[in-house]
Order: sequence, then structure tokens, then C-alpha cells
Amino acid sequence: MSDTPSKWSPLNKGLAALAAIVTIVSGVIVIITYFSQQSVSSGSQTTTPAASVQSSSLPIPSESSSEPSLSTTSPPPQPKPPAPAAPVKVVSYLDQYWNDCYRAGSIQDTHDASIRGTVYTHALNQTPNGYDGTAFVLGEKADRFQASIGVRDSSGPGHTIRFRLIADGNEIFDGVMRSGEKARKVDKSVNGVGTLILAAYGDNGLGNATWGKARVVGKAKLRCPQ
Repeated sequence: MSDTPSKWSPLNKGLAALAAIVTIVSGVIVIITYFSQQSVSSGSQTTTPAASVQSSSLPIPSESSSEPSLSTTSPPPQPKPPAPAAPVKVVSYLDQYWNDCYRAGSIQDTHDASIRGTVYTHALNQTPNGYDGTAFVLGEKADRFQASIGVRDSSGPGHTIRFRLIADGNEIFDGVMRSGEKARKVDKSVNGVGTLILAAYGDNGLGNATWGKARVVGKAKLRCPQ
């Protein structure tokens, strides 16, 4: 075997060097890949327990606990306070007052009377002599005087009668009625009045002036004066 170098020796050396480089690079790639996998594996192992601990230690809020419930139902209406009681009005019929207390004057009787065919109870039938009326002591307890006035049918035709109301000396009503006329309603304030006089005047002093359903409405029942 000759010791003379072969002409392919340089080529063989180059191939051997290239193979060594490839081997080194492959080894480096393997090492880098290994450590990359170890790093990813290590990161997932360190974070997962923390997340697991957090999720297991803290309750997951539900919708009902995380946000307050907003009710759309309106509150029930508050009851209205009771209305103040209306003041009690007391009615005093003057025919009863006259019969109980007997007031001197021109009242002839307190029988039911008709005016143009309509019968009125609690009537004051007055002689229209014009000289004196009949006084009723209200004692400042009344608020209104009410009546239906007219010429009593039993008086016959041809009568003209003047009706007057005088409260503590002041005239508060003055009206004229004739035979056959429909009754006229009278409603006057007597608030604060002490004495009320009913008076009637006729052209010949005959016939009857009727105050139908004559009454006062006020704070208390009329009482006979002491």
C-alpha cells in the first residue's frame, strides 16, 4: 500500500467537515427545542395552580348577586286622609217654635195651607193688618231663613199682600204676592241675627199671608227665650 496521498483527500476532508457542522447545528436545534418546551411547560405549571386556587377560593357571582334587582312595580297608593266632616245644620220650623213658645203678634194659625193648589206644611198663616209682625228670637244661632210665600187659597180672589222680613231692625226682604199666584221661594241669610220679624200688609186687611214651610237652618235648635 503506497503512502502517497490520494487526490480525493481534500474532498473527503470537506465532506467530513460539512457533516460535522450539520451534526453540531442539529444538536443546537435539538437543545433549543428542548429548552423551549421546558419553558412553556414550566410556565403553564406555575400559572395554572394560581388560577385554580383563585377560581376555587372566590365564588363566581351570579346575576342576582352582582347587580341589584330593579323592581318595576309601583308602590301601592297611599290612602287619602278622611275628608273633614261637614258641619251639622239644624232645622227649626217656626210653626213649632210659635206653638211651643207662643209669640204674640199677627200669626193667626199654623195649619197646613194651600197656595194655588199646592199644600204647604209647617205654615205660618198671618193676618195682613200691617200693624205688628211676629218676632222670633234666633239668638244668633241661625244661618238661613227659608219659606214659600203666597196668598192662602181660602182667602178668595182679589187680594194683594206685601211680605216683609226685618232682621234686628233691618229689612232683608220685601215682596208682593196676589191671589192665585204661584208660591215664591224666599231664602235669606240671618247669620248673626238676634231677632227676626215676619210682617204682612194687605190692601184691605183681609185674607191670609202664608209662609209655607217657614224655617231657619243653623247651628242649634231654637229654644224659647227665658
